[in-house]
Formats: sequence, C-alpha cells, structure tokens
Amino acid sequence: MIQLGFPWIFDNQKLYCWQRFIKLFYPHLKDVEELESFYFELLNSLVHRIEKQNPKRAIIEAYVKLCEHEGRLHTDYHCLLCEEKIVQEIALVRSLVPIHPKCSYSKGFKKNKVDKLFREKSTLGLNDSEIEQLWNILLQGL
Repeated sequence: MIQLGFPWIFDNQKLYCWQRFIKLFYPHLKDVEELESFYFELLNSLVHRIEKQNPKRAIIEAYVKLCEHEGRLHTDYHCLLCEEKIVQEIALVRSLVPIHPKCSYSKGFKKNKVDKLFREKSTLGLNDSEIEQLWNILLQGL
C-alpha cells in the first residue's frame, strides 16, 4: 500500500472522513478497466479542499459532482416510490435519489436547499444537522 502525504494526515477527523469516502470507491469502481481522469481530478481537488474546509461538506460537494458526472443526479424531483412530483419537502436516499419524506418515513430537507446543492455543488445553505444527515446517506454507498 502506498501512503500518500496530505497536509491534514494527522487530523483524525479529516483522515477518518477521507478513509470512509475512499472505502466507498472500491465497490463502485471495481469492475472498471479504464478510469477517466475525472475521478483522479475529483479526488485530487478534494484533498486540497479538505485542508481548508469541513471534510464532510467537501466530500458531499464532491459526491454531488460525481453523481452529476455519472448522470445519476436526479434534478427532476419525482419520488422514486410513488412517482409523484416533489413540491416542498424532499428526502434523499442512497445515491441522493429524491423521495417524499412520507414515502420513505425519513426526515426531509427543504426542496430549495437540495436544489441549490445540486445546482451549485455547494453546501453553504445547509446547517450542520443537515450535513450529518447527508453524510449518513452518502455512507450507504455511492
């Protein structure tokens, strides 16, 4: 195993978040024979952003970019289960798929906050509780 030296390598919180995110990449990319440069550039950029930013926020923003690049960012806001349009409150499940909070029995977000996250790839409009909620969704798998 090659050990890469990052400026934040001795920051336990940042290292833990990084390791959790990287661990999700193996099953996601294990059958790919040739990787696009996008993945390297995404992770390289993330390494530098984690140095200055909250690691969970940086990783969530990178994950949204990943979903968009792979064509898996659902911005039509139709519920996965009932297929009805989502109007106000939105819940997200694995891979950031939108769903009604009542259909998933989970806590929702204001739709405008999720829309801003998806459009701008920025977590600035989200509070720490919402970041934790997104982090737990992300940890379910890429």
